[in-house]
Amino acid sequence: MDLERISQTLLKWVNLNVKSSNTNGDKPSVSYIVNNIISFSTARDIMIDMEGVDVLRLSYIIYFISEGDDFKTAQNKSNNLYMFDFISVEDIKYTEEECEECYGDGTIECSWCDGDGEEDCTECDNTTTSDEGDEEECDECNGKESVECSNCSGDGNVECSNCDGEGRVESEEEMVSIDENKWVFNSPILAKKLQNEIENNYRTDSSIYAILDDFKNQVYYLGYTNSEETLNDLENNLDITDITTNDVILRGIRKLSSSEPNISLSNFGDSYTLKSY
Repeated sequence: MDLERISQTLLKWVNLNVKSSNTNGDKPSVSYIVNNIISFSTARDIMIDMEGVDVLRLSYIIYFISEGDDFKTAQNKSNNLYMFDFISVEDIKYTEEECEECYGDGTIECSWCDGDGEEDCTECDNTTTSDEGDEEECDECNGKESVECSNCSGDGNVECSNCDGEGRVESEEEMVSIDENKWVFNSPILAKKLQNEIENNYRTDSSIYAILDDFKNQVYYLGYTNSEETLNDLENNLDITDITTNDVILRGIRKLSSSEPNISLSNFGDSYTLKSY
């Protein structure tokens, strides 16, 4: 079956679902189309040999046809998709490293008894003298000349004060947890708006979602990947300073490649999950 026939067949399936659902007569969004065709077993059989990016383009073809375009126009538009990504800073915290005082053990040798767990008995010199002049053992140490160390309770080690017994301490290096969010769309108008945001204000906030929301029917959320790196490395890589938690940092816009790696569809592939917007 050629691509045009596949598109028309799947469009009929999507339209049937639109009519049976409470959509108030709204035309289907790209997200709605993707979710419908990947849940349709016959569609999955048809698309079995397609890469994730091809299934995504097919969904856009169906979307543009539903908007009134002919197949050729819809196909041309689907071949000119943009990918937009930005970083959201989720958390910044100091990393932990092994305590240098206790080498990660959480305890250090008791300085009172040098690790022996015992200290000299202060009550005797190993013997005491009875009233009759006979030598007898010291009641305190039972003749051992030493008693349990009162500092370490006989353990030989005490809690490391440098790390409070944890074995690890905060380092001077901060780690950043970031989510890299990816979106796909077709509109050159949206591309221009996003590019202006990048050029004029590379660091923004949740208002970026308001811009995307104006084009929500044709914007598709690819999902996000989470990673960690040092704050210093992130600031150097992005060439910006003073990054803080909850920052939204715009990365860039590029054309979606025909051989886009690591894209597959939810319920259709398992190397990457595309989520609805």
